[in-house]
Amino acid sequence: MTSRHYTAVQALNWGLAAYVYPTREKLYEEADNLAIDIIKMAPLAVEAVKRMVSKGEGVDLMTHLGMEVDMQSMLLKINDFQEGITALMEKRDPVWQKKIGEKI
Repeated sequence: MTSRHYTAVQALNWGLAAYVYPTREKLYEEADNLAIDIIKMAPLAVEAVKRMVSKGEGVDLMTHLGMEVDMQSMLLKINDFQEGITALMEKRDPVWQKKIGEKI
C-alpha cells in the first residue's frame, strides 16, 4: 500500500509470506508438491474450500462461519467422509467416489 519495496525476508518476518525459497527452481518444485497434495484431497472438499473463499469475500465473520457450518454438515453426510477416515486408519490412499461438480 506504500509502493515501497521490501525483501522476501522482511515479508516473511512480518507474516506477509509463509515461505521463502532459495531459488526459483525450489519454489516451482514446492508449488508442484503442493498441487500434488491438493489433487490427493477429496474433490468435493477442495471444491467446497474454493467456493467458501469465492462466496465468502466481503461477508461478515458470522455469515462466513454460517456458510462454513452448512458446507461441513453437507460434506459429513457423504460416503467420501467415511472413506477418508477409513483410509487414514488403514494407512492407505483414499478412493474418492464423488467428483467435482456432482451433487452432494
